[in-house]
Amino acid sequence: GRPSVFENAESRVGLIINTIPVRAKIDPNATIQDCLVNIQKGHTAAREFQYTALRTIQNCSAVKGDFFDSIIVYENYPVGEVLAQEWSLNIEAESAQDLTNFLLTLDVSLSKQLEVSFSFNSSLLSEDYVQMIKRHFQEVLQQIVLAQPTTIQELSLLGAEEKALILGQKSWSDDAWFNQGATYLQNNDPLKIRFEKMVEQ
Repeated sequence: GRPSVFENAESRVGLIINTIPVRAKIDPNATIQDCLVNIQKGHTAAREFQYTALRTIQNCSAVKGDFFDSIIVYENYPVGEVLAQEWSLNIEAESAQDLTNFLLTLDVSLSKQLEVSFSFNSSLLSEDYVQMIKRHFQEVLQQIVLAQPTTIQELSLLGAEEKALILGQKSWSDDAWFNQGATYLQNNDPLKIRFEKMVEQ
């Protein structure tokens, strides 16, 4: 970015970017809209300190050590639209590969549609685990867009298929169950009576 408050920003070469921690207080009884508005207000207020060094922030906080192990990156520069314009210098192919030193990184960009990509440290997170996070993320986004729940506590991470797996209504494969569901015992005696009978034997 090139913020106007940054002296001589327009003449500096390279990215002017910084990563700062964001702390959000979530009230489970709050409406989703109110929660998102409050997060946005906090993010806007934090812009005053957006180029504060992370070490300075750590010195001002009671939290010691690493502040975060995951990050959300918002790409708001329309690269595709810019490259599509007429220029004296033409670029035939454009590609980029982002590397991350965080446990999990969400890269969010918006062109004709919203795109979210996940990158992660494969030595600490498995592909299956990240795929599960992606499913939960998508499920929550769909609920918000469709305005199905109204409060934070009504949001559900689980989709219909995952709920069926947990409740034992569906198996992973023909013989692999996450949960085989309820097991009905032939002996209906209370546990105390059954224990006493076992002791007598």
